[in-house]
Amino acid sequence: MLSTEMTIGQLARNSPKLLQNLKMFEQYRQSRSRYSQTGRCLWPTNRMTVIWKPGAFAGPLRDDFHHVMRRLLQMMDEQRLENLKWLHVLGTSKVETALMLSAIQRSVNKHVAPGLRFSFDTGSPSRLLNWNSIYTSLSINGGKMVIKTEKAPEGPEFLGSAEPWPWPSALGRHLTMGDVTTRPSVMTGTYRDTLANHYLIHMNLTTLCDGIAQANASFKAQAALGEHSFANRVAAAAAAVEEIFSSGGSRGLLHRYRHLFGALNGGH
Repeated sequence: MLSTEMTIGQLARNSPKLLQNLKMFEQYRQSRSRYSQTGRCLWPTNRMTVIWKPGAFAGPLRDDFHHVMRRLLQMMDEQRLENLKWLHVLGTSKVETALMLSAIQRSVNKHVAPGLRFSFDTGSPSRLLNWNSIYTSLSINGGKMVIKTEKAPEGPEFLGSAEPWPWPSALGRHLTMGDVTTRPSVMTGTYRDTLANHYLIHMNLTTLCDGIAQANASFKAQAALGEHSFANRVAAAAAAVEEIFSSGGSRGLLHRYRHLFGALNGGH
């Protein structure tokens, strides 16, 4: 599974009143019966909402995988999961979350819904520019996997420079420092204009997607070998996910492995 820059607008076009429902359900605590009556927005708590048509996880607990698994098993019980083609997680860019969503997708496809696709969106590629930062590469350090960030180089010394952009990406390998440097911009407050900022957003997005694809490939390779030198927490939680779905959705197993999901970056 790759991260794609799916926008809220795209979700809304596929689901009438999605934006209105999302804003309301993230701000107000609603009863289970209220959500069940809508037929569109189900199983909320004051911290997490599941939105129907298309299915989506939103709210602060969207990457708390004990809660995510509880909702997925509830979907199984109500025979909704096998009919879904798409489940979307709104607003996350964590590598660990991407690996877990891929692991859940593999197990769900194997045991419950062969055609179900998980996806997620993130605003980080553009938000990073608020801090003049950019994604550079996937980093594996001390068992953790993150997409590294650096300050974006800028300044008058790069005006007209033929020096290559220092970090490779689908776009970055074709750009020079002069391509992303302009005279001081009143609009942006930097030595970049709107076009140059769009270049950086595009490079951030492709670097993030490439890093997540690399992380998934490395994780799957380790799983095939039966040994994990990194992402050990995800490996343990992914094994628990497979056992839970292969058992038909055992709540007992979910409770037994709660500590594994709690050890992940969104755990509580």
